[in-house]
Amino acid sequence: MSKYNELVKKLKEIFQIDRPELDFGIYRILNARADEINDYLENKLKIKIQSSLMDAGNANKAELEQQLHLAIKAATDAGFEPAQSPKVKELKKQLMSMATGANEHENTVFSHLLTFFSRYYDNGDFISKRRYKGNTYAIPYAGEEVMLHWANKDQYYIKSGENFSNYTFKLTDGRKVSFRLLAADTAKDNRKENNTDRRFKLIEPHVRTILDKDGDEYEQSYEPVEEIKSTSIVDGKTVESAELIIHFEYKAVTKGTKQDALVQSAISTILENKTVQQHWAELTKRAPTEKNPSRTELERHLNTYTQRNTADYFIHKDLGVFLKNELDFYIKNEVMNLDNVQNAEVFSNIERQLRMIQCLRNVAMDLITFLAQLENFQKKLWTKKKFVIQSDYCLTLDLVPAKFYKSILNNEKQINEWRGIYSIQSESVNIDFLHENKFLVIDTSNFDDEFKRNLLNSLEKIDDLCNGLLLHTDNYHGLNLIQKKFDNKIKCVYLDPPYNTDVSAIPYKNNYRHSSWATMMNDRLALVQKTMTPASACYISIDKNERDSLVGVMNQVFGEDNKAEELIWIQNTNDGRAKTFSTNHEYIEVYAKDIKAAEEDYSLFREPKPGFEQVMHLIAELNPDFPSVCHIENKLKELYKNNKNSFKKRVEAEGLDYTQEKRNDPWNGVYQYKFAEYRDQEGTYVEEEKAREKNAKIWVFRESDWTIMEADQKQSGTTKDPSHPNYRYYRPYHPVTGKPVAMPSRGWKGTQYIDPKYPKRNSWESLMNDHRLACGPDETKVPQQKRFLHEVETNVAKSIIVDYSDGEKETTNLFGVKGIFLAPKHTNFVSKFVRQATSQGSYVLDIFGGSGSTAGAVIECNRADNLDRKFILMETNTYIDSTILPRIKKTVFASKWRNGKPESNDGISLCLKFQRLESYEDTLNNLELKKPKVDLFDNNPEFKEDYLLNYMLEVDSRSSLLSTDDFRNPFDYMMKIAVDSAGAYEEHKIDLVETFNYLIGLHVNSIESNVDRGYVRVEGTLPTGEHTLILWRDCDKIGYEELNKYANRFDLYAKEKTFDVIYINGDHNLPTAFTVDEEDGEIVRSLKIRQIEPEFLNLMFAEEA
Repeated sequence: MSKYNELVKKLKEIFQIDRPELDFGIYRILNARADEINDYLENKLKIKIQSSLMDAGNANKAELEQQLHLAIKAATDAGFEPAQSPKVKELKKQLMSMATGANEHENTVFSHLLTFFSRYYDNGDFISKRRYKGNTYAIPYAGEEVMLHWANKDQYYIKSGENFSNYTFKLTDGRKVSFRLLAADTAKDNRKENNTDRRFKLIEPHVRTILDKDGDEYEQSYEPVEEIKSTSIVDGKTVESAELIIHFEYKAVTKGTKQDALVQSAISTILENKTVQQHWAELTKRAPTEKNPSRTELERHLNTYTQRNTADYFIHKDLGVFLKNELDFYIKNEVMNLDNVQNAEVFSNIERQLRMIQCLRNVAMDLITFLAQLENFQKKLWTKKKFVIQSDYCLTLDLVPAKFYKSILNNEKQINEWRGIYSIQSESVNIDFLHENKFLVIDTSNFDDEFKRNLLNSLEKIDDLCNGLLLHTDNYHGLNLIQKKFDNKIKCVYLDPPYNTDVSAIPYKNNYRHSSWATMMNDRLALVQKTMTPASACYISIDKNERDSLVGVMNQVFGEDNKAEELIWIQNTNDGRAKTFSTNHEYIEVYAKDIKAAEEDYSLFREPKPGFEQVMHLIAELNPDFPSVCHIENKLKELYKNNKNSFKKRVEAEGLDYTQEKRNDPWNGVYQYKFAEYRDQEGTYVEEEKAREKNAKIWVFRESDWTIMEADQKQSGTTKDPSHPNYRYYRPYHPVTGKPVAMPSRGWKGTQYIDPKYPKRNSWESLMNDHRLACGPDETKVPQQKRFLHEVETNVAKSIIVDYSDGEKETTNLFGVKGIFLAPKHTNFVSKFVRQATSQGSYVLDIFGGSGSTAGAVIECNRADNLDRKFILMETNTYIDSTILPRIKKTVFASKWRNGKPESNDGISLCLKFQRLESYEDTLNNLELKKPKVDLFDNNPEFKEDYLLNYMLEVDSRSSLLSTDDFRNPFDYMMKIAVDSAGAYEEHKIDLVETFNYLIGLHVNSIESNVDRGYVRVEGTLPTGEHTLILWRDCDKIGYEELNKYANRFDLYAKEKTFDVIYINGDHNLPTAFTVDEEDGEIVRSLKIRQIEPEFLNLMFAEEA
């Protein structure tokens, strides 16, 4: 194969037009322009190189001919034969070699282009590894003392873990076929990746030894092909169904092994399976292509599955700049060799080399421009704000007006959901039942649009009412969409990202496991950081596998100075297969957005004293009866004893030694609060006999030393001078015996008498006056200061966390089945961080929603202290429907569950907004490249090439992206939305109203929806504080005349001061006004009535700052 053909083959691979059978994503889009791209690569590129070299050759030839003429004349003038002149001979030799030299330079250009572009391209991605020379690399370094760099730092990570692990498609009869990815068997497949490639491979029948959560081993068998039959109840009837499961591994194989060969081997094995032959023959149905007329449906889906998951992991943030810089570096270091320049016999050789370099650079720059167009186009689609495609609400019945109860009772789908979630009998559900169970959750997705609109119209201050937001989306796109709405709003972030171990690895390209993870975290944390308030905290759980990467990324995003702590979580685990140590701890990295602001927030990084709530609850129960102090103290002793016994049982159930573990009892900090007394509303001491009369409150306290803490040699001399007011070694008299009391060895903490200069300072006199010193029955006991429990209800959080709570057991009790989610965090664990960082109205963010532990933690914290914290969760995988949403509905209804049934009656209110967003794959699936009806460049090849290299994708796709015409009927805007991982899609209405609310950052107060009459009216507040009205209308139903009629009804007249800003879609002739503000002495005029269309389109495609 010639160098040129090698180059064209590689460029077709780079431009992703070498796989015409792939009809998804960017492949489908580029295949639509394959003819133009092929023509450029196969024909125009070569002509351009040849023409450029020919022009350079002609210039060199003319110069050599001129030099030859002068050399001949010089020889003749010198009186000897020109043919004998060495210079004439050399020039003639150079002229004769020019024909072969041009061809040689042509091949050199092809070779350098092939070498250069091959260096950075790797199966669908350009890797940002800056070459110094050969296999030596350079990194961008700005003189920092310490810096972190990784291979994919300049790229976006774009893979979805769900599509990587599972791929499902339906046959024509509705049955499902699923490709399932098994995690690597670390006990058997722990080879290094240096001399291997990872490929998708059908598993062999085998048995694995698995460790359960207790460290015990059990055996699990696996087959490559498995048919799963199941039954379900549909409309009261039993329906049988079957699913074909085909198991794959993504494992290290011998370097050079082709994925296509493994696919063909898998196809043969699958189609030879007896079950497949008997019941799944449709897999052999033909799905031919031009190159492969015998292709089957099975092969089509397997090729799509493997190609999706082995290519296109990244999008470069600025490929053009990167490749241009690399090209210059490549030419200087590996083409323009200085040794060759120094040793050149004649200048013409150097000039010919420079002409070749000029040609190489010009052609390479064209190719870079072309590639940058492709990469920038994908970047635009990736960073585009994604549409809201579904909006629903989950509300507890206490928030639903009673007028809707009848409709709820008539909704069989909702009643059946309650039956499944809450284990209630539908026969008992009536109006009285609804009134008695105010914390049942209705889900508007179970109801028709009319019910949903009417319910929404009845709610006021919607965003204030909502205490939960759940987004089904890739977390990058979720964060990108909510940026303006939640900028500087988040008080607490808790993240439990994939640990990137063999059992929880993110999809990653061969040899880029850790850099893929760092890239994924870097971009998302950069967006997370923007949402946080200055005095806020970000907690991220991690283990040793990616700890160093996480710390490096967080240092870059938050700043090393903003690191608050690294917490150590001690776990009760034991890995009997560990070859060195059995690791039984993980880390929680904690960063503040602004460490100084965080330090000034006294409530941050503090947590409730364990046992505090229970003690206060006991006191609240006792107080109405005004019992004796002795009775109160006995009840406290009983409470503490019961808790110690409970802790002992838990510890021994874990197989631990209580005598060793009792020091880890969380209540140790509260056991010393065993004394009680009465005080009135002002805190004045009340004798127990007068407690009822004074309506006194019970105060619980412990006794502590009231002494100087410093060692004797560090004390001021005044503390030992009896004549000085600061004297601390005095001997006051006992209040009963009248004798001098015992004194602490280092003297008293305060002076004996109140200091007139500092009357608020504690002294013996002031503390005794306030009954805040506890003296013994006689003078022999050193008096102690009373420390009241309610005055020290929180502790400074410690960096070591001992928490054996079992998240799997918790989810098992919630759902009644085991294995609902792999290694979920317990709500008690997450609650620690929620309590440390939040207060009334605080937002908690979790972009790795997982099993929903963070939502559960916020709900439980709100239940415990009656505050109204709010949570935002994001999750891209399907268990958002199977796990997170049901968990939230269960948790608000009751705090205690067993075997999937509620065991407590302590529900709390919930208003959860649940939304699904368009995915990146959806964006690609909705793109169509449409050629202009008239080719404007037929008569101008230069313009045509410029269009191909620079503008083709942007211009040809414009009609399939959102346009102003789509806003005429905003309630009918449709998109193709994927319904399974194989790419099947359905037409789906897009929620432009909710999307726009996010784009402008609107805090929504009310929504009046009447789509049948052609309008949706939204009121809210912009981040600037401007009171805003948004009117969406169907312009076919509410045109110019109708809009004027509705103007007063909708408060549209700009002369009125009802709203600061009014947004309207479609053309209108309403009068406008200007709002005038003064900024820095200048008058700024802004239009009060604004068009939705330009604002929407501008914000939709605005890149992150």
